[in-house]
Order: sequence, then structure tokens, then C-alpha cells
Amino acid sequence: MLFPIALVVGVAAVLVLWLAHQRPPDTQVPARVRHTAMAAGWTFGAAVSAGLATWSVPALGALVGEPDGYPLPLVGALLMLLAYIHARVLFLDVGRWAYLWASRAPERHDRTWRMEAAAIGWGAVGFAGMGAIVFSAIPLGGTAFAFLLVPLAACLVPLYETWLSPWLQFWRARKLRDTPHAELDAWLAGLADDKRLPRFRVRVHEGQEKNAYATGGMFDHLVLVGGGLATGMTTSQLKAVLAHEVAHVIRRDIRKLLVAIVVGGACHATVLVHFVNPNLDHSTSMGFLLGMAYAGFAAPLAYIVLPGLVGRRLEYGADRLAAELLGGPEQMIDALDRLCELRAEPRDKKSLAHPTTDDRIDALRQLPPSQAPA
Repeated sequence: MLFPIALVVGVAAVLVLWLAHQRPPDTQVPARVRHTAMAAGWTFGAAVSAGLATWSVPALGALVGEPDGYPLPLVGALLMLLAYIHARVLFLDVGRWAYLWASRAPERHDRTWRMEAAAIGWGAVGFAGMGAIVFSAIPLGGTAFAFLLVPLAACLVPLYETWLSPWLQFWRARKLRDTPHAELDAWLAGLADDKRLPRFRVRVHEGQEKNAYATGGMFDHLVLVGGGLATGMTTSQLKAVLAHEVAHVIRRDIRKLLVAIVVGGACHATVLVHFVNPNLDHSTSMGFLLGMAYAGFAAPLAYIVLPGLVGRRLEYGADRLAAELLGGPEQMIDALDRLCELRAEPRDKKSLAHPTTDDRIDALRQLPPSQAPA
């Protein structure tokens, strides 16, 4: 029954995506079209994931229900690999690619296929390894534990992609001294010595991604800068971006966000085990609908709303500290304006994880005027 539903939903999503794609290229994407394409993209990804689940879920259930005869590390590796493929690759990545195609936004196609393939490949290896370790340490089975795979995967994704995956993907990426902004390398080194900052490294990766972010890092903290920022920003603007990311490192914001995700995962696991699983076990239509309603309502709250609320506060805090490191808010305001230009996004664009650029600029303008640079 699941496959025909997924097929119908997938075809409907493809039709919506195709209609959105008919917009003339190189024109501003209306918000209505963008939101419709985004919803259709995630719907298409969900349909693909659900359709392929018609054969993968029975295999997963057989492994969980009757793991005898299979080495537990192998069972765990296969289960987590399937969870990763369905949740990350089929749902998130396929949905994102479909949205980018439909929205005809060339400035958003800023990750090379080599980067995409490396991220997926290292993710598959990492999740299979973590599954083998978890099942070796906690040899549990049954339906309830199968449900726990969802929050477990949701918590391990940001943990793995924050602390290990960036080093595997970008440890050989360009350094600042290999870009036109080499002078920022000396500024960061002086800042680290003067302020006794935590150890961190900066890498500039390939492609034209117009973003920068800080990670916890396996060895030191890692600050990644998209190639689109290195080529599209002045040295002063990129300096402000780096100050913002270094502020995240100083404030230990990555750990705070991971705590929010883990708390959300724990809440989601409680809902799945104590509300969803019992309702599905009743084997009735009403029980199935109630179980799916509980799951559908709890997941966005656990993994989107809660981390988003925390993330928005962290952004304001990092902006304030960056302004302090720079000696005033002017450079941060200029960099935020330029970032919107590079991304071709309005300053009032809303996001679940970030305040609007207008709100961030308004908060920066309330800070004291420029002082001598730190």
C-alpha cells in the first residue's frame, strides 16, 4: 500500500517542480514560487524515500527482529547505513537537489558534485561505523529499538558532521594564505595570541558556496569558508565573516547547539517509544493514524523548532562578540549586506535557524560605535 501512495505523491511533486522550473532563468524567484518549490522538493524526497522503504524496511525488520546468526556489528552497520540513506540522501539531499533545479537559482548551485559525493561517501562510512559500535555496545532488538534508530540517527548526524566529517572532507582544502586574503591569516594569528583563543584552523573549500561556518572539529576547531565568499567579498568583509565564526568558537556555540539537538532527540525518542510504538502495535487504522500523527508532530519540534530557537540566540551573541573583536559593528553590517547580495536574497528573508539579516543589522546598530580594532 505504501508504494502506490509514494508513487502518486512523487508524481504530483514532480509536476509541481516542473511547473516551477518553467520560470524564465536569471530572474528573481518570487517568494511564493520559492516556497512552493521547496515544499515540493522535500515532498519528492520523502516520496522517493518512502517508495524505496517498501523493500528496505522489511529487510531492516528482519535484521532487528531476528539478528541471530548475524554479527551484531554487521547488523548495526547495515541498519544505520539504511537510516542514513533514507533520511539524509533520499529525503534531504534529493529534496534539496529537486528544489534547486525547480527554482532555477544558479547562485544556489554552489557545491560541486565532487563535494556532494565526498559528503555522502564519508557519511555512509561514518554511519556504518557508528552503527557497528552502537550495536556492539548495546545489543538490543525489537520494534521499540527500531524506533529509537530515528532519534539516534538524528542526534548522530550533527555530531558526526560537526566533529569528524569536516576534517575528513576538508583537511587538505586551501588555507587563507593561498587566497587573495592572505593578510587575514596574520590577523587571526595575532588575535588568537592576544585573546588566548581556543585553537582553530581556517580552510577555504572548492566550489562557490556562499557561506561560512565553524565546527567543533576532531582535533582543533575548524572554520570553513565557502569559495564564493573568498572570491566575492573584500578582505574587510571576509574579516567580519571570520570574526563571526571565531566568535562561535570562543563562545562554544557548537556544543550548545548539539546539546539542544540531543535534548530534542531524547524527547522525540520518548514520544516514539511511549506513544507511537504502542499505537502502531494495536494494528488498527486509528492506532496507525494516531501513531503517525504523534511522530509527525514531534519530529519538527525536536529537530527544527528547538535547535532553531537556540541557534537564533547564538547568532545574535556571535554578532555582538564579532563586533567587539573588530572594534565596532560597521564591518559586520557591511559583510551582512554583501552576503545578501551574493546570495541574491532579500534582507528580510526568514529562516528557522537564523534571524533575518534586517534583525541582525538592527541589533548591531544598537551597539556602541566603532572603537579601536581589537
